[in-house]
Amino acid sequence: MAGAACARALADAGVAVRLFDKGRSVGGRMAQRRVDGHVFDHGAQYLSAAEPGFAAEAMRWQKNGIVAEWTGVTSARGDPVMVGVPAMNAPVKALLDGLPVRLGFRVSALAHGPAGWSVRGEEGAVEGPFKAVVLAIPAPQAATLLEAAGGQRATGMIRRLGSVRMAPCWSALVAFPAPIPVAGPALRSSGDLVWAARNGSKPARGNGDAWTLHAEPHWSAARLERSPGEIAPELLAALAAAVGQPLPAPTYLSAHRWRYALVERPLGEPCLWDEALRLGLCGDWCLGPRVEAAWMSGRALAAALANGGVGL
Repeated sequence: MAGAACARALADAGVAVRLFDKGRSVGGRMAQRRVDGHVFDHGAQYLSAAEPGFAAEAMRWQKNGIVAEWTGVTSARGDPVMVGVPAMNAPVKALLDGLPVRLGFRVSALAHGPAGWSVRGEEGAVEGPFKAVVLAIPAPQAATLLEAAGGQRATGMIRRLGSVRMAPCWSALVAFPAPIPVAGPALRSSGDLVWAARNGSKPARGNGDAWTLHAEPHWSAARLERSPGEIAPELLAALAAAVGQPLPAPTYLSAHRWRYALVERPLGEPCLWDEALRLGLCGDWCLGPRVEAAWMSGRALAAALANGGVGL
């Protein structure tokens, strides 16, 4: 979301942008997976809007059918929530519509020279030069890239990134042959399983009883390097414990590890921008663990770049 919001704002200001994404589809932690007719939102579960700019954007998305209200669920702040339609990454896809995105390109190195920035992929392909570069990735990953690029010039940024703390999350995706006995679309718990959501209760998700389960951060950290095949049955058992009775055998069960899932200690400012290096960083880790915070961070960085005259 942060990178997409930044890119859209720059493109709308007349700045030529190119995007690189390691995934098979855009969205990042606003992720979705389709299996056997089920749609699993296995990353961010919903979005809510309090900041006026993001609220206006969310209203436009809702008017255009890109998001819809998820009834029966409220945010931790008690606000109504919305979800992407037909999956959580729909708003990101809308922001990037018409922009050049190269998928399946995992950036392994950055280099800065007289002509600007170049970007190297894991397979050795080099793209650039570019007048500026934006890293819209989790803070620890951004720090690793900057250190590898010769961190002396970006020492201040790397130090600031070190103040950010992000926690992991194991997520399980499970489908049942019939609805399990849970009242409502989701449940919150204070145990090892902190969240379970019935994906079919969200708009345009199709039929079937498909669930997304999120584990508690400390539980996830203690099992970070275990295999998905070990984790998925444990989270299924945690769901049964939360429901209070045995569950039917699932028709689908898998797990996904989010190494950097939840912002526990944010940076405390909207973005980082180094005018001399033409280097910017943005993400929800700047302001807090919300889709709204990611959008605000990306927009703030776009304003900084545009004010610096990049590409104009």
